[in-house]
Amino acid sequence: MQLESIDLGALPVGETTSLTITVPFAGKSQWITGVESSCSCLVVEQFPETMEPGENAFTIAFTPNDAAPSEVALAISALDAETSQQIAYDVPIAVVATLAVEKRRRV
Repeated sequence: MQLESIDLGALPVGETTSLTITVPFAGKSQWITGVESSCSCLVVEQFPETMEPGENAFTIAFTPNDAAPSEVALAISALDAETSQQIAYDVPIAVVATLAVEKRRRV
């Protein structure tokens, strides 16, 4: 099941940016059993134990590189407490990798 896409905007290539993203969720409360990224450039540092209706905070570290895609996916595995059914959620995360431009002064 795909959840709403998150846009991180422009991030500099080669620099790690840590930030908290909120994942909107409209379903009933579920236990999170795992979180993975489709790219080694995105590391999930902290996530909640359960997905609750509303906004759920995840702390990530993103390091774009030359090979980084413009969109990565965060895969969240959850367990429905009532049915014990395993449910998978994909959260697309868009980012634009930018090259830092060094400013030079004329003498």
